[in-house]
Amino acid sequence: MFVVEETNAQWGNATEDRTPIEAEATVTNPTRLPVPITEIGYTVRLNDIVVGEGVAAEQTVIGPGSTQTIEVNAAIDNSVLDEWWVTHLQNDETSNLTVDFTATLEYAGIQREVPLDFLSYDHTFETDLLGNQTRESSPTESPK
Repeated sequence: MFVVEETNAQWGNATEDRTPIEAEATVTNPTRLPVPITEIGYTVRLNDIVVGEGVAAEQTVIGPGSTQTIEVNAAIDNSVLDEWWVTHLQNDETSNLTVDFTATLEYAGIQREVPLDFLSYDHTFETDLLGNQTRESSPTESPK
């Protein structure tokens, strides 16, 4: 459907209530038809627990043969992080973060939801906050 030219994502400024995720993709519509997007939705999961979901961007149309940057804003609801933290500890301080974006397209009154894999993200991370993980020791550098 689109040719992806570039993608970028970063964490926004977190507050007590939410942790924003700001993403964008520059895409080209190689077809001869406009692609009308009524909305872009998102779901953020940590260890399969939904910690954020909603509408990431409003209506836009990507014209035939044109290139456009799509900006999306997602957020983690920090009030759900306690529930996730339990699973993180149960998984030996390992978690999988997924952010899935979908676009709702509309032609002649018919809507269809399609995944936006080029914006979506999947990453596994580990912590050792409780000191339970065995780490290989490395030689220390001497000061110069």
